[in-house]
Amino acid sequence: WRDKIYLASDRGESYYSTQKSSWTGGAFLSIYETDTAFLNDPEEYKFRVAKGLINSQYHDGPLSISPTEDRVMISRIGNDMRGNDFVNQMKLYEGKLENGKWKEFEPFPYNSDDYSVGHAVYADSGNTLYFASDGLGGLGGLDVFKCFYEDYEFSDPINLGSPINSSADDFS
Repeated sequence: WRDKIYLASDRGESYYSTQKSSWTGGAFLSIYETDTAFLNDPEEYKFRVAKGLINSQYHDGPLSISPTEDRVMISRIGNDMRGNDFVNQMKLYEGKLENGKWKEFEPFPYNSDDYSVGHAVYADSGNTLYFASDGLGGLGGLDVFKCFYEDYEFSDPINLGSPINSSADDFS
């Protein structure tokens, strides 16, 4: 995207947190970027933590940038409290590109504290969003769903059914 490659990794310190992941003992996932001009030069080939609102305090990624290049959808796992328990469900957040920076991240309308929603991919000029969820009714653990994007709103999720989804975990 615009001569940059983005990836999600726990390769270093998290951008906003010095805490460690209880799952891996390493850093939380953060979004990193590099200029594609460096890909053929191993000495200059460096991924850096992406600056701005694209990273949060805990796990961030993967992400998808819309074909119109004005929206980004990112998976995040927070560490929110609900009573005495942590809520560690994956959720989607959509950001807008303003003055060359990703801003105004809003929660996807089908996020929940009771199930995960993540691994989104834009398609069809950004008018269709494919994503995985384990709580919107499906055939197995995580199933692949799609929503249509019209008039600045997402439609109700549609389960893609068999043979795309199975009794196992299926990701978009």
